[in-house]
Amino acid sequence: MPMTRTSCWSAAGSSRRKRTSRRSSSSRPSAWRTWGQLAGGVAHDFNNLLVVILNYVTFASEQLTAATGSDWARCCESAGSDLGQIKRAGERAASLTRQLLAFARREVIQPQVLDLGTVITGVEEMLDRTLGEGVELVISLAGDLHPVLVDPGQLGQVLVNLAVNAATPCPPGAG
Repeated sequence: MPMTRTSCWSAAGSSRRKRTSRRSSSSRPSAWRTWGQLAGGVAHDFNNLLVVILNYVTFASEQLTAATGSDWARCCESAGSDLGQIKRAGERAASLTRQLLAFARREVIQPQVLDLGTVITGVEEMLDRTLGEGVELVISLAGDLHPVLVDPGQLGQVLVNLAVNAATPCPPGAG
């Protein structure tokens, strides 16, 4: 009799395992798609930051290469401003890395109460130079913006992504 009982339990257990296995294997493509979208989003965010950094390195290099004795100080000051933008973009990349690591460890992001207008005007110069001369950046802030509770790194990344994506031309026939 114990053999029959064990046999029945094994059959039931086996049936349960097959159902569970089938369910997890059918949800696996969806999970992979989700992870793929996350990886694509992170890669896209990093690419946008790299574009900013590379543009500013090019600007600074061109200014210092073209500098002559009479305008050396002006060129150095301008290049110094560009280096500041490179530093800010690097800080945003570090923040993005921290966010990704926090997600991987399932940590909670640390939101802060921020003045949205201050954050936007803080990235305006970098966005304007990054987008280049062919794109006009127009920022019009409402006077009655309320403070927002947001992670500063995430908000800065959203602003950079919006601007870079808006400035990227669509392929012919799209949009």
